[in-house]
Amino acid sequence: MGMMGSSLASAVQRTWPETWIESVVRSESSAAFIKEFRLANAVQVHTDVRAIQDFDLQSFDLVVLGIPPAKIIEMVPHLPITQTLITDMSSTRRQVHAAFDQRPAIHFIGSHPMCGSEKQGPQAAQADLFHDKLCLLIENPSSAATTVDLQLLRRFWSGLGMLLYTMSSGMHDEVLAYLSHAPHLISSLLTLWAGSNQHVASASKLSPIPISGGGFKSMSRIAGSNPEMWNDVLQTNRDHILGSLQEFHSQLGRLIQLIQDPESGHDWQSWFQKSRQERDQLCNWD
Repeated sequence: MGMMGSSLASAVQRTWPETWIESVVRSESSAAFIKEFRLANAVQVHTDVRAIQDFDLQSFDLVVLGIPPAKIIEMVPHLPITQTLITDMSSTRRQVHAAFDQRPAIHFIGSHPMCGSEKQGPQAAQADLFHDKLCLLIENPSSAATTVDLQLLRRFWSGLGMLLYTMSSGMHDEVLAYLSHAPHLISSLLTLWAGSNQHVASASKLSPIPISGGGFKSMSRIAGSNPEMWNDVLQTNRDHILGSLQEFHSQLGRLIQLIQDPESGHDWQSWFQKSRQERDQLCNWD
């Protein structure tokens, strides 16, 4: 129960106050925080995902895995057979679903709540994190999950104020490479690129307040995201991320050529207008 799990617990407590919540964390400090602020009714500390085999999952209505994809993949072989619905919150899907394909008796439906924060740990919990956000539900034909399970999961996320959309695992990973994964890498590269300039670094250090404008702050905000999680994203969606970055590189090269040739007669006004239209459509901005 890190930032996402603690936020989920807070949202559940606010929506369904009588719900019994049990949590698992990796450190005693996280467990102490969860107990102090009563984010769960019970908390256990485990550093080995194989501990899941000792849990009585059948006693729960829903199990939500809030750990990185690689840890889920490592955990799946040790999951006890249960009719309890299991979901997760992973931002990559294919390898997670491939792991569950090897356990077809388990009732599993993947979820990807499209929300988060660059902050980490249960201390960063936000009870309203999920409200008015999108949750992607991932098709998993080989799972034992039933129509009743799907209805339960849809009621769960929509009850927290989320909008729902169903995708296949393959389409999910390709779309998210363009709209989330590659942008995070580009944001991180943006900060490394700007910080490597000696004059930028010197001026930023000496200025009484940051010189960076609103544009740089907006574009670089997500560069501070959870390193462990993003290492997993790279490992589990490498091909789509690489393809999207190669296409970005190609279009960046074209942009550089246009700027290098002042006689190109390129219509920059139309270029920026088209960019704005694409932004409005992708982000649903007016």
